[in-house]
Amino acid sequence: MLQALCVSAAMNKSTYVTDFTTGSVTRQLLWFALPMLLSQLLQITYNMADMIIVGQVLGKAGLSAVSIGGDLTNCLTFIAMGFSSAGQILISQYIGARRHDQLAALVSTLLLLLLFFALLMTAGCLYERHAIMALMNTPPEAYGETMGYAVVSMTGILFIYGYNAASAILRGMGDARHPFYFIACATVLNVILDLVFVCFWNLGAAGAALATVFSQGVSFLAASCFVWRHRSRYYLPASLG
Repeated sequence: MLQALCVSAAMNKSTYVTDFTTGSVTRQLLWFALPMLLSQLLQITYNMADMIIVGQVLGKAGLSAVSIGGDLTNCLTFIAMGFSSAGQILISQYIGARRHDQLAALVSTLLLLLLFFALLMTAGCLYERHAIMALMNTPPEAYGETMGYAVVSMTGILFIYGYNAASAILRGMGDARHPFYFIACATVLNVILDLVFVCFWNLGAAGAALATVFSQGVSFLAASCFVWRHRSRYYLPASLG
C-alpha cells in the first residue's frame, strides 16, 4: 500500500494525469467535478452575453436572432460533446488500465473523427441554411440578423469541435482544471468582443456570433498548444501518427 502511494506521488510530480485508482474517491471526484460544473456554467454565459448586449442594441429583432441562432449552435455543440464524452471515457479507461502506449492511437482517432464531423456539419449547415431557418420558424423581421448570426456560427463549428476534443483529452486524463481556465478566459474575451463588435463596430447579431467564434477559437488554440507542449506529461508521444 505504502509503495503504491509512493509510486503515485512520484508519478504526479512528472505528469498532469490524475490517478483515480488511489486515494480518497470522494475527494477526487469533488475536485474533478467542481471545475467541470463551473465550466458548464461559463458555457451558458456565452449565449446570455450575446442576448443581453445584442438585445440592448438591436431590440427584439436582435434578441430573436441570437435566441434562434444560439439554439442552432447549442444543437451542433451537443453533437460535439457527445463524441467528446465518449472519447473521454475511453481515455480514462486506458489511463486506469495503464495502457499508456495505446493513448496516441485513441487520441488520433478522436481528433480525426471530430474533424470529419465538424467539416461535414459546416458544409451541410451552410448548404441548407435557408431550410434550417424555415424549419426553426424564423420571424421575417429577424431573418437577416438571424441568418448572419447562424452563418458565422456555422463557419466556426471547427473551433467548437476542436475545443471539445482538447477538453475531452485533458478530462479523460483526470485534468478538469486546465479546461476550466481556458473556458474562463474565453468567456471574458467573448464579453469584451461582444461590446466591441456590436456596440462600437455595429456588426449586429453577426458581430456577437463572431465574438463567440473568435473566443472559442482562442480557447481551442490555447488548449491544443497546452496539450502539445506538455504532451509528455499526458503520456502522449511527440507524434500522434
